[in-house]
Order: sequence, then structure tokens, then C-alpha cells
Amino acid sequence: MGTARWERERQQREEEGRRRAEADRRRVELEHAEAEIRARMAALESELATRRAELDLLSADERHAVSRKHTDEATLRRLRSADGDLSGSE
Repeated sequence: MGTARWERERQQREEEGRRRAEADRRRVELEHAEAEIRARMAALESELATRRAELDLLSADERHAVSRKHTDEATLRRLRSADGDLSGSE
């Protein structure tokens, strides 16, 4: 009877060892997957920051172009008005 019990206990220990090994293997696999996802997220966040910076620069350029256009138009109107004053005084 003792031998059968020892055999059963040995089998239980082996099964528990297999379960632990499988759990360890799965944990390592999941940790690797998590690290990979975090790396991809970091890359995407970096790309997003770059795109936002490009968009901000484009918006600033557009605002500058509109401002310059208004300034140029105002200057042109002023110059045309001055031309009108000169031609009217002749």
C-alpha cells in the first residue's frame, strides 16, 4: 500500500511541476507580448507627437501667410491711395 501511495504522490508532484512549468511559460509569453505592445505604443506616441508638431508648424505657416497677405493688401491700398493723391494734385 505504501508503494502505491508513493507512486500516486510522485505523479501528483510531476503533474504539479508540469502545471507550474506551463504557467511559467505562459507568464513569460504574456510578459513578452506586453513588452512588445508597450514598444509599439511608444513608437505610435512618438509618431503622433511628430505629426502634431508638423501640424502645428503648418498651422503657424498658414497663419503667417494670412497675416502677410493682409499686411501686403493694406500696404498696397495705402500705396494706391498715395498714388491717387499724387495724380489728383497734378
